[in-house]
Amino acid sequence: MRRHCAGVRPPRLGFHDHYVVDGGKARVILAALVTPADVQDNQVMIDLLDRVRFRYQLHVRRAVGDSKYAIGENLRALAERGIHAYMPVVDYEQASPFFHHADFVYDTVTDTYRCPNGATLTFRGNSYTMRLRSYAAPTAVCASCPLRARCTDSRAGRRLNRPFDEAYREQARELQATEAAKKAMRKRQVWVEPLFGEAKDWHRRAATWVRDV
Repeated sequence: MRRHCAGVRPPRLGFHDHYVVDGGKARVILAALVTPADVQDNQVMIDLLDRVRFRYQLHVRRAVGDSKYAIGENLRALAERGIHAYMPVVDYEQASPFFHHADFVYDTVTDTYRCPNGATLTFRGNSYTMRLRSYAAPTAVCASCPLRARCTDSRAGRRLNRPFDEAYREQARELQATEAAKKAMRKRQVWVEPLFGEAKDWHRRAATWVRDV
């Protein structure tokens, strides 16, 4: 048996349970999947959705979830299936002191960005590992820009990264602002969240752990 220092909790093996719930007062669980704890919720979303669509021959019109599900791959897959994605898209640059990605205007025709001062950021290359496209303004243009202090501290100038699936993220942001999406997210608190509380309180879900010994 492993020994552990006083005050330090011993390692535990855990699991995640994933539900697909039909919206409505009945709160019918259409599918459930249990995975090891290192399998994230967003990794199994599309497989579970497709399983439900096939098994019950359902024509799904919208998928409602919290922000953890709104990764590019899922948003793209939902769009390809003609399903509206009602889930918040999180942007992780809120703590930055510089202009955010949203402050730059993307032109789909020229595949360029326009910065807040009007300069053009052109495509510079792909990162297939990170699934990102990179854009940058000329170094000389950034060096003489009056807004430089609010934009970048890099000697090379401002650089932007655009996820491969950014178009689907933008589409989800637009849907998020609609009244239909806001209503669906409010109902989700009644449709889904109580099911996890019931599993914890009535079915001893919180106590199902295997100690690492």
